[in-house]
Amino acid sequence: MDLVPKFVMADGLLVKILLKMNAQVCFFVWLAHWPRLAKPDIIHSRLALLQDYIDFRLVDGSYVYKKGSDSMFWGKAQLLHKVPATESEALSTGLVSMWGKRGLRNFLVYIKDFDAANQSTWKSFDPKTQTAAELFAKFSLDDDTVDFVGHAMALQDSDTYLTQPAIKLIDAVKLYATSLAAHSKSPYLYPVYGLSGLPEAFSRVCSVRGGIFMLHHDVDEILFADGKVAGVRVGEQAATAPVVISDPSYAPKSRVESSGRIVRTIALLNHPVEQVKTVKSAQIIIPQKQIGRAHDVYMTVLSDQHNVVAKDKFVAICSTVAESSAPKEEVAAGVALLGDMVCRFDNVSETFTAKDDGSADNLFVTSSLDATSHFESVAKEVLSIWKRITGSDFDLAPAVQGAAAAGGQ
Repeated sequence: MDLVPKFVMADGLLVKILLKMNAQVCFFVWLAHWPRLAKPDIIHSRLALLQDYIDFRLVDGSYVYKKGSDSMFWGKAQLLHKVPATESEALSTGLVSMWGKRGLRNFLVYIKDFDAANQSTWKSFDPKTQTAAELFAKFSLDDDTVDFVGHAMALQDSDTYLTQPAIKLIDAVKLYATSLAAHSKSPYLYPVYGLSGLPEAFSRVCSVRGGIFMLHHDVDEILFADGKVAGVRVGEQAATAPVVISDPSYAPKSRVESSGRIVRTIALLNHPVEQVKTVKSAQIIIPQKQIGRAHDVYMTVLSDQHNVVAKDKFVAICSTVAESSAPKEEVAAGVALLGDMVCRFDNVSETFTAKDDGSADNLFVTSSLDATSHFESVAKEVLSIWKRITGSDFDLAPAVQGAAAAGGQ
């Protein structure tokens, strides 16, 4: 899991799911609160409700790539810019031309004031029937501004969202803004010691509550009886269950289909990334239009700040959806930002998705992890599977402490 570059949105679905699960003392709980340390980069937030299984620290910054050329007068082009999310940052950012900054400011004010339940805040615009492209046009945003708002703030991985109802864009930008507001410096969190801490924390909580883990085993067979899933067989051992949730790699080949390929490049550095050298960790998004692709390139930069490398060392992971027969070249724009590398590892993996929703026989197959650098798509799939299993939406409303703990096991 450490090889998949994903951050947690501070106000995202994953955080809300974990908070609710913990409050109910559910068997799915797998995160815990952040120790009350004095260091300013340690997160102190409402996640302090959770137990001591894993620590998170804030990611220093969120940046977006804008193509440019070196100049004999101005020197090396600044290609990476901090993603603005406030009115003042919108007016000072180098991402937008002087004549475009007012439109960006007005757009962000509109997003901040928008209330789906109060049509007076819609300002003669129907976000449920009009598209994201029409909303951008309402504020006369140019192509470069649309590019970074859609990809670096709304975190869309392609431009298909432009033809969809604008409410999707509004909700996504609001999520970015509220996640940023939670800790002011960045909307992203990352576990100390890496993402492997997440399943490790889950396994600890699950085992305490009677769960059983079988590590370093392949599933030899998913068992069925009377047209329904009945459990799994590993060697001579079998575990029975009325519901099975499976990663595509364990599911029968007849139940999954290819959804593409993802290329990931992992680089170890003995220096910071030059254009963001003032920070020790960062999320960097290279919008597809900036480099003539159909999908964005995502970059994760981490250091000893999150205890994933030695002091004064850095690890950078670039990932994107492979679009050609030379996938390693498709992360070239990201790799070019890294400078000299101590070593580099490349991986191209095929991704899969389920052919059906699993409701017919209770075998629910998840999708492969995508190329995005956040967990929002993963969290949405978790909620979708929950609804298919239980028949109802997962209630994300905060639970009452104490009362929920008694009845949630």
